[in-house]
Amino acid sequence: FTLFADERQNDFYITGESYAGKYVPAIAYKIHSEGKASNINLKGIAIGDGLIDPVSQFNYGAYLYQIGLLDENQREYVDKQANKAIDYINNKKYLALETTRRAIHVGNVTFNDGNIAMEHLMADIMQSTKPWVTTLLDANYKVMLYNGQLDIIVAPPLTENFIESIKWSKASQYKSTDRLVWKVSDKDTEVAGYANVKLDGDVGEPLFLTPYIESGRVAEAQKLSQVSGLPSAPNITHYSGFLTVNKEYNSNMFFWYFPALNGNKSAPVLLWLEGGPGSSSVFTQFAQHGPIVLDKNLKPSLREYTWAQEFSVIYIDNPVGAGFSFTDNDLGYATTESDVARDLYSALQQFFTLFADERQNDFYITGESYAGKYVPAIAYKIHSEGKASNINLKGLVIGDGLIDPVSQFDYGPFLYQIGLLDENQRDYVINESTKAVSYINNKKYLDAWKINAEVISNEGSYLKNMTGLKYHYNYMTCTISDEFFYYTKYLGLEATRRALHVGNLTYNDGNKVFAKLTNDLMQSVKPWLTTLMDADYKVILYNGQLDIIVAATLTENFIQSIKWSKASQYKSADRLVWKVSDKDTEVAGYVRVVHNFYQVVIRNGGHAIAFDQPRATLDIILFIIHGSTALFGRNTFLSHSETNVKLDGDVGEPLYLTPYIESGRVVEAQKLSRVSGLPSAPNITHFSGFLTINKEYNSNMFFWYFPALNGNKSAPVLLWLDGGPGASSLFSQFAQHGPIVLDKNLKPSLREYTWAKEFSVIYIDNPVGTGFSFTDNDLGYATTESDVARDLYSALQQFFTLFADERRNDFYITGESYAGKYVPAIAYKIHSEGKTSNIKLKGLAIGNGWVDPVSQSDYGPFLYQIGLLDENQRDYVVRETNKIIDYINNKKYLDASKISDELISSDNSYIKNMTGLKHHYNYMTCTIPDEFSNYEIYLGLESTRNAIHVGNVTFNDGNKVFAKLANDEMQSVKPWLTTLMDADYKVILYNGQLDIIVAPPLTENFIESIKWSKASQYKSADRLVWKVSDKDTEVAGYVRVVHNFYQVIIRNGGHVVAFEQPRATLD
Repeated sequence: FTLFADERQNDFYITGESYAGKYVPAIAYKIHSEGKASNINLKGIAIGDGLIDPVSQFNYGAYLYQIGLLDENQREYVDKQANKAIDYINNKKYLALETTRRAIHVGNVTFNDGNIAMEHLMADIMQSTKPWVTTLLDANYKVMLYNGQLDIIVAPPLTENFIESIKWSKASQYKSTDRLVWKVSDKDTEVAGYANVKLDGDVGEPLFLTPYIESGRVAEAQKLSQVSGLPSAPNITHYSGFLTVNKEYNSNMFFWYFPALNGNKSAPVLLWLEGGPGSSSVFTQFAQHGPIVLDKNLKPSLREYTWAQEFSVIYIDNPVGAGFSFTDNDLGYATTESDVARDLYSALQQFFTLFADERQNDFYITGESYAGKYVPAIAYKIHSEGKASNINLKGLVIGDGLIDPVSQFDYGPFLYQIGLLDENQRDYVINESTKAVSYINNKKYLDAWKINAEVISNEGSYLKNMTGLKYHYNYMTCTISDEFFYYTKYLGLEATRRALHVGNLTYNDGNKVFAKLTNDLMQSVKPWLTTLMDADYKVILYNGQLDIIVAATLTENFIQSIKWSKASQYKSADRLVWKVSDKDTEVAGYVRVVHNFYQVVIRNGGHAIAFDQPRATLDIILFIIHGSTALFGRNTFLSHSETNVKLDGDVGEPLYLTPYIESGRVVEAQKLSRVSGLPSAPNITHFSGFLTINKEYNSNMFFWYFPALNGNKSAPVLLWLDGGPGASSLFSQFAQHGPIVLDKNLKPSLREYTWAKEFSVIYIDNPVGTGFSFTDNDLGYATTESDVARDLYSALQQFFTLFADERRNDFYITGESYAGKYVPAIAYKIHSEGKTSNIKLKGLAIGNGWVDPVSQSDYGPFLYQIGLLDENQRDYVVRETNKIIDYINNKKYLDASKISDELISSDNSYIKNMTGLKHHYNYMTCTIPDEFSNYEIYLGLESTRNAIHVGNVTFNDGNKVFAKLANDEMQSVKPWLTTLMDADYKVILYNGQLDIIVAPPLTENFIESIKWSKASQYKSADRLVWKVSDKDTEVAGYVRVVHNFYQVIIRNGGHVVAFEQPRATLD
């Protein structure tokens, strides 16, 4: 305080934790005792989990027993020891980084571990500072004692024991003081703790608009309801507030309204209702299709595929009690769908008075899930009111809607068909569903719901236990996305509440709504929807293909059960393949249309479809309501026989470089191959084009080349080959280690851990028929690894003619998976050609490589060891793999391949069925990441195709390559790899620790089977722990090295290692 004299006048608090429960009172008491002479403005102390008075804080036994960490015998032992300790106390038997050091001025002074200090304070440890704390309490300093609920060493009840032992002037008042529940914000759903704390933030006042509307002050009400000051939000016009729907019970519905962002005053008005029952529609505003989307840091931005771009959208928290909507009386809650409709109708009439210009616009009611009841309920109410409603209702849109439980309860066959249940489990679900339907037919709705909850919906339901899926909104995922929860934190911000005019009102969790509608859950609104369909409103029922809770087939069952005027026409209607744009390679879904009725299945979408598939969901809504789409160009609806998509835009022409190379026009060829105009791509130098490797069959290989980004002209050149067989190497460019990475909106940026930073990298689609590589003749496909090597060798010779300066650089061949064959094949070819190859081959690197099936098929013990199989399943796998090996040894490669597919590789393989894992690339995950496929959409863009010189050449799925190499799959390239290892090339075999298909122990089995000159040295080599940096706390993996051979395991990586562990893989 002499050094920082200005601070001496400020309030001063002493804080600390744990053993500082002694230090804090000690120095505070010292300052207090010095009085004014201290010249320190002490105001108080705060002690967290503080050891202050060992006698009163030694009662561990009872506490540890209460929280279940000790049984009664262990508790009694601890109590005895504690009593001894207290007796001893009563009898006074107490017995780093250099830059940081420079910055904080400590030089080379030792950072002590505290052991010496502890040794000197040994006699002090069991002594008390309670008298000093007592003095400070009575001297009227602020004193805060806080505890973490989960602490053991100074647990909350131990501090409570201490407080109760203090003899101070306010002791009796303390004992009678209420313990208050404390939340950081009154908008939080989570309790922060317990304290005497008042929340003072400015959240504003709730805005109740009904009094303004009823008194004719509409303009004033509209002005008041405009949202402003929403933290960091996009600059758009929107409105919010409360509409009173029942004055007797003070029932109020919260709305948030976004006029169409395109400024169209005549835009159709969409009402969105969320399901539950009890879920807030504000969830969908943030998580699905509203204009405002939040990132993980709660920063809002404008959503790309928002419904509010073309439509005016109202989000209402419905029914009363959901979200911000509330009532002051239990009788204000809806118990039937008629109640829901009544309250929504009142809210809508007030809304269209407040926003009178919108009343003339077309009006659609939309929603999802349990709103499959709400939507028909309010639509039927408006329809029944006729012209008196003065609402221009045109149609309704329901996503994954529960409408008619009787026809939507047939879960058994569906779950069996998608592989989540076996036949016994299926039969159990069918039996339970039959019981539930019987209960419904007998109007025993609560009994029916109980079965639904136990079989499907509850946290511990039969379905969840049998499938291992922890939620039932998308059977390709196991967990709920974090994005589903960002918005609740944002709604808890004081500025958000102020801007939205909700004040300090509770954001309800919907449990009360659910409870009040329990008897409604298993009832149907089918009669209302049937009436609306026959009344010629547009009706759209759309489902996410991957939903479980209201699966597409369950909605189909329901539609088939509707007795409406167009039923026979619907049954004979074709189901059309639908794409968002005729330039898309991805199918968006499937559509059946009869007059004004549309049934839609959206591919790769779950229950929250607009979250999973925002572009497709918006497109189909635009198409059906508008009759065309304003965002994406022309839709395509294809019959079953139409499978090809014609690209009509400017995709350019394929660039065939071989004629230029052969005629000596190398400079011109290199210039032509330069990539430019790639949509939004980083500003880097790269080249691409086709190299013809067989003129007779017109076989051409596509390459994409990235010179080292650091500008090093002598950088080693890496060739990357993906596996499959038939997988494009462009996958790894985009998804693993190329310079260009795509986000979920297909926006490219520079990858942080790209291999091209230090190396020049060539990605080649290999073999011919993979990705953009193609042939015009079946004879142009490779059927052996010698064919693969021959074609790659031709391509490489042309490449090193085109880029002659790189020929002198070190050259490494790299790849993963089935490229465990390609890499040794082309390396052996170059090695065999000797100096005539004029390629400076230095080594090869293979990730999770399939090299030698005989030694790499021992799945049984591995899967048993990691807990994916029990002993019976393990023994079955061992028997089947023995058959595989026997077939291989007898050169019956196709028979071996057939067993392997049935056991491991096919979509319905034994291992996938037994483990519940739907892919075998990482045993910690159930689904393949979206990043593995989004690059194909980017490659389908006309500007991409134009830039990389592929024109309208098909991007092949590799199936033909796979078929042509079928007889090769179970053959080995071990002899070639052995030769290369003995020839002293660098050889790196690396595995992701979590891979299944080529697991680390399978590679280890293979290595041990190699008869090479360093085999004995390898067997005795130490396995080293590896970290990327010696400052890292995380282990990156494990390495064994013998001369030029490296065996590496990368922790927490799977089959696609550089995607999951990019830093470690690059290192």
